[in-house]
Amino acid sequence: MKRLLSLAVLASLIILFLMIVLYDVREMINLHSLKESISFFESYYQNFPIRFIVYYSLLFLFFTVSTLPLTFFLILLGGAILSPFITTLIAVLALGIGSSLSFLFVRYVCFDWVKKHFNSKLDSVNKHLLDDGFFYVVFIRFIPGLPLFLINILFAVTELKFNHFLFGTMIGAAFPVYVFAKTGLTLSSLTSINDIYTQDTIITFALIAFLAAVPIVYKYFKRKKAQ
Repeated sequence: MKRLLSLAVLASLIILFLMIVLYDVREMINLHSLKESISFFESYYQNFPIRFIVYYSLLFLFFTVSTLPLTFFLILLGGAILSPFITTLIAVLALGIGSSLSFLFVRYVCFDWVKKHFNSKLDSVNKHLLDDGFFYVVFIRFIPGLPLFLINILFAVTELKFNHFLFGTMIGAAFPVYVFAKTGLTLSSLTSINDIYTQDTIITFALIAFLAAVPIVYKYFKRKKAQ
């Protein structure tokens, strides 16, 4: 029985991946289909909690590395089945590892070419990132909806320090992930993705993003004053 359930989950994940590859993501993966499948995953988690968490973590890592835009739905699923805290912990670790792998791959493959052809144009950007790279990454990660793969690529072709990228990603992603994971608790009552973006949520995001930008702005004017 255990083996059959495990195979069923793995088969579901494989089918999900094939559907994503062969068809439009927005058509196949939506809030309605997620709500329909929630009972199946809840049942599996109740019977095999450790196995479910392992599969969930690996899937989250896979989607992050492969740049498939499904991490948002996984966060909602995790919030509904696990807890906002556990989901946030798993997601932050997976985002940190997955984004770092993408970052290192792009830097290894493309960095020298970009530096050779665009070094003069990136001088100003690199200067700011070398000084305040951590705060820039935190600020960017606070903005929901930005494509993960695009952020990883853009930062990878600069001289941003890897440790600033890694810890900035994990810290910056923690709050948005927690907000979305907490929304997963009310998944059954959601009628649209837009229901997540309430006025209070938008204000909170704006406030946190503002606080993340304060060190950047402060250092900018401090350098201006010193010149």
